[in-house]
Amino acid sequence: MAKNSISKISNAFSTGGGGVNFEQQIQAMFLLSLLIDGFCPAMNEQTKKVHFQAKHLGYDIDGRS
Repeated sequence: MAKNSISKISNAFSTGGGGVNFEQQIQAMFLLSLLIDGFCPAMNEQTKKVHFQAKHLGYDIDGRS
C-alpha cells in the first residue's frame, strides 16, 4: 500500500452505528434540557428550542444533499 493512499477500510465505530448513537444521545440531552427548562451546557444559556433537522434553517449539517 502506498504511503499517501487513503484506506478504503472503515473502522468498527463508524460502520457499527457509533456516530448515530452519539448523535441520538446528544439530541436526547438537548430535548431533556428543553423539557425541564434546563441550560445548554455548550452555550451556558437556557434551551429555548430544538431542531433535529436544520437544513430548512440554512445550516448544512444534516449530512444530506
